[in-house]
Amino acid sequence: MVRDKILILCDNRSSVNEKLETLFKQSLPVDQNIIKSIKWKNKYYDVEFDLYIDELTTSLEDWIKEFNNEEYDILRDVLAGIIFILPFDDKDTLEFIDSELNKNTNCDDNNFDDKEDEGFFMVCCDPISNEKVPYWNDFTKLEVTTLTVSQERNNDGEYEGIKRIEEIIDVYPWSHSQSRQQALISETSQHLDLKDTIDMQGIISKLKLAKLEYSKNKDESMALEISEEMSKLISDAI
Repeated sequence: MVRDKILILCDNRSSVNEKLETLFKQSLPVDQNIIKSIKWKNKYYDVEFDLYIDELTTSLEDWIKEFNNEEYDILRDVLAGIIFILPFDDKDTLEFIDSELNKNTNCDDNNFDDKEDEGFFMVCCDPISNEKVPYWNDFTKLEVTTLTVSQERNNDGEYEGIKRIEEIIDVYPWSHSQSRQQALISETSQHLDLKDTIDMQGIISKLKLAKLEYSKNKDESMALEISEEMSKLISDAI
């Protein structure tokens, strides 16, 4: 299956919607929980995916246990990532997410190289705190960051906050993405096909008109003039 969905779990949609719009660079209606065909572009590729936005109405532990049930196999198989936007009070909660959800993804440490199935990435960010937790790198797969808008990089050269989430989405191996070169070739080809169609239609119309005029007048000089004009039109179209 194609992994083309990102699941957002938050405790209050309206309070984080503006930050989500910053992340995904488009308007996200608060009353819509499923938003189709989010366009994601960078200098290497274009891709489209769907957003599923869920509000937490039970305990996080119960939500994860339900998510791990067999009935959600299909959802897990099409997920590219889960982004938790929740206040995290302790390391135990993050360790629980890391260990329990790791059972249902094929990738460790958000490292997608040489994997038959890319699995899904996991990110936790606290919507309240602007400080990155001191144990952010202690997990097998889970990435922990903030929901801040920052251009600063940490000691490892990585961005933090929303820019870090963008990086994670950027490096995900989308199987259905189109490279920027492919997109450019496709757009150019479509443009040329359309141009050729329009030019040829114009030439054919002029030929028909010329044939009609010549049949009326039988003028040799007109025939030569028409021939030269047609040659020029065809030359310009090639």
